[in-house]
Amino acid sequence: EEERLRREAEERRIAEELRLAEELRLAEERRIAEEKHRLAEEHRVAEERRLAEEERLRREAEAHRIAEERRLAEERRIAQERSLAEEERLRREEELRFAEERRIAEETRRLAEERRLAEERRLAEERRLAEERRLAEERRLAEERRLAEERRLAEERRLAEERRLAEERRLAEERRLAEERRREEEQRLQRVTEERRRIAEERRLAEEA
Repeated sequence: EEERLRREAEERRIAEELRLAEELRLAEERRIAEEKHRLAEEHRVAEERRLAEEERLRREAEAHRIAEERRLAEERRIAQERSLAEEERLRREEELRFAEERRIAEETRRLAEERRLAEERRLAEERRLAEERRLAEERRLAEERRLAEERRLAEERRLAEERRLAEERRLAEERRLAEERRREEEQRLQRVTEERRRIAEERRLAEEA
């Protein structure tokens, strides 16, 4: 009965360990899913910000183009009223101003592109680190499951060995008891045989007498 109760308690302990391991696995899976959802949400928000920034820059460029067209139209009207020399001077100044504006616009686009690329690299690095953390966590969980399985198998082997030894002791005890019963039976038969010989000898002697 004690052996049965001990085995039942051991089985309950193993079942509890398996249940706790399963709960840990499920909790980790939920955490990984939440982490993926968070990263996806961050990526979506960053993408929305980038698109909004591009739209703002496009609208600014469009407004600048329209303003530039209006300004040029006004300048052409004024230039027509001025002398050819004044027109040439204004043209040279305008070319210089346009060149400067193009340089500024190009610098602005370059800086925006650098910021975009830096943001993309940052997001890619975050995704890489998150993936590394996920893989490391998966390896850790797999190692824990492997160790738990090894402990379970070792416990099963230990219990099986204990059962085998107990069975061997039981069989040895049964053989010992059978051997004792056999010796006792032989001794009884020997005593009965000797008793019969003694009685027969007494009868023979009485018959002779």
